[in-house]
Amino acid sequence: MNTKFLTDRAEVHFNTSTHLYIILVSVLVLIVGVLALKKLEAPNKYILPLMGAMGIVIGFIFWFTKQNVMLVIDKKAQTIQIQEKTKQGLLTSTLPFDNFNALIVQRAVSISRNNSAGTSSKSVSFQIQLKRNDGAMVKLATYHQLNNAYEFVSKLKKIVPYQVYIIDAPMEEYKTGVQKLKQLEGAQVLDDYTPLLKSHLTTQQTPAKIQLPTSPGFDKTHNAEGTTYQWSNRKNIAVMLLGVIFITGFIFLIQLIDHKGIRLGANIFMGLICLAMVAGLINSAFGTSYLHLGKQQLTHKSVLFGKTIGSQSWNYSQLAEIMSELGTQGDQSIQLSSKKGQDLLHQLAHSSPENLVSQMMGLISHYKSYFMTIDVSGLLLSERLYLELEIAKKMTQSQSESSQ
Repeated sequence: MNTKFLTDRAEVHFNTSTHLYIILVSVLVLIVGVLALKKLEAPNKYILPLMGAMGIVIGFIFWFTKQNVMLVIDKKAQTIQIQEKTKQGLLTSTLPFDNFNALIVQRAVSISRNNSAGTSSKSVSFQIQLKRNDGAMVKLATYHQLNNAYEFVSKLKKIVPYQVYIIDAPMEEYKTGVQKLKQLEGAQVLDDYTPLLKSHLTTQQTPAKIQLPTSPGFDKTHNAEGTTYQWSNRKNIAVMLLGVIFITGFIFLIQLIDHKGIRLGANIFMGLICLAMVAGLINSAFGTSYLHLGKQQLTHKSVLFGKTIGSQSWNYSQLAEIMSELGTQGDQSIQLSSKKGQDLLHQLAHSSPENLVSQMMGLISHYKSYFMTIDVSGLLLSERLYLELEIAKKMTQSQSESSQ
């Protein structure tokens, strides 16, 4: 992801070349492994070729799932354009500035543990995001230094009118960077995300314009009961096939382990994963997803060979916000939160999971009453945005009716 700042305009490119580097390095490992075959004894001589081949598969998985998207933030037009390159041409979706409400700088901490050494290491980054009125996020940049995040936000603040929120960045540890950010007009420091955990939907916001392809990936039917969208999951097939190949390579790699007990356990574990991959492949080839927007209720279901394998329904009054995110990792699902799920997120912002045992058990046993995941891996980004905004319209209508 890289950003180009121009006069009254910013261009954020979401495409990445990570897959090319992975493939290049893996090809080199494969070549070295093949050349070393005669010099090494079995089973060690097979390790490098297998790792190289598996790395190539991973690279192709990244290649097939990568986005080719550019975000154009235009101060004069007061719009944010999402330009998506597809086989059917360039698709441009336009969201007016008033469809967003916040510019967020949030500290993210990832901890990796080395169990053998009994140590752990902490990696801190600062994510810069735009928050849509319905709760969905657009990730613009990630920096490991808060000063770099400040430079980005200060340039972007000249283009967009949104209030800046600095979240979970301790004053003592990041004093200089936080002080700089606080000098930006309307900037506010928050201990956690809680004050932003609500949608700002309003009937007054300017409607977005979503450009769909000439032949959309979903079928739309409308009747007196509501509107139903139906699409196939077939976009997943290539990725799933590569995933099966990768798992197969991993199983071969496991056979090189000398210890019989460890090898047996690893084989059983990988066998279960392989079965899950095959099930996913079958669903990708023959599965269909349905989204029904009725008068009072939203329903999502997955159908395989004519049988429903998963279904979830919520009244619009239950919906709190859309939690989907646009970033460099692809867009595989629409994530929705119920008011119950939002309440849990509020509690997690102030208490650790250990102090919320009963609530976490409730989440595990009744997940579908907290969150809803709609698989859209078979659709383009513009099509996903279209469905999200159709859901947001229903949320707005429900909120408007309840306030009357």
